[in-house]
Amino acid sequence: MTDNIVSLSLDKYNLPSITIELKEVTPDQAREWLLKNVKNRNLRKGIVGQYGRDMTTGNWAINGSTVVFSDNDILIDGQHRLHAVAALTTPGAAVPLLIVRGVKEQVKRTIDSGTKRTMGDRLKIDDMGAGSSNVLASLLRRAVMWEKGQFVNAGGVLSPSPAEMYGYLEDNPGVLWSTEFASSNRRRILAPISVIAVAHWVTSTISSSAAEWFFAQLIEPTELPSGHAIHALSRKLTAEASQRIGRANETEMLAAFIIAWNHYRAGRSVSKIQMPKGGLKNSNFPLPK
Repeated sequence: MTDNIVSLSLDKYNLPSITIELKEVTPDQAREWLLKNVKNRNLRKGIVGQYGRDMTTGNWAINGSTVVFSDNDILIDGQHRLHAVAALTTPGAAVPLLIVRGVKEQVKRTIDSGTKRTMGDRLKIDDMGAGSSNVLASLLRRAVMWEKGQFVNAGGVLSPSPAEMYGYLEDNPGVLWSTEFASSNRRRILAPISVIAVAHWVTSTISSSAAEWFFAQLIEPTELPSGHAIHALSRKLTAEASQRIGRANETEMLAAFIIAWNHYRAGRSVSKIQMPKGGLKNSNFPLPK
């Protein structure tokens, strides 16, 4: 090894020699290399954003993934990492990347052909989520979005990175309780399990005891007055379930939980859960009180 470069001779396999280098890549270097990105898949800005935030916050990790150049010096893998580095504005910024050079350009047909590892897969491997790793992954995704002010789950929204979600889990282990609650009561509350988990979590952060009572009454109401918000929410969920064709509107259903919660916390009677006029946006999305 010289200057973090390993050269591999593959003559006996009738393959070209390749080199592997561990290199600190600067934004200028990344922009120069991106000029060699002549034929590649469409850029996914959400992925670039994930990588960039991880690089900026010190959460970037060398996990064995590589930036790959062909034997004719064409970039065939790693464009998202390089775009993230190129966008860094911190003076003196440089990010360690593994660089592979010398593979046949045709091998790009085989890159990323396997099954992508999801956040649920990662949590399951780490034995987290008690059999509900996909629910925990969904909750962590929405919780990180929520923390960053992204309340509406729609196309083009901020996409949290695994590092951001693991960081949130480490700082907020209570999400495991909300995951367990949602998994245990998925057949007792007429809403997608991911919505139950997120609604339970965001209300529990306001008052865990009030949230425990609220959800217990939603499951099995005990002598609540006719105008209680929990009755209105129950009617809303029942109507949605009976009329649903295809996937539920999870953003609207989460809003319904929070609107009912806020009525309950304020002691207001209500006969119907009303959504904000003009549709749900980040600017008018209800926040738990």
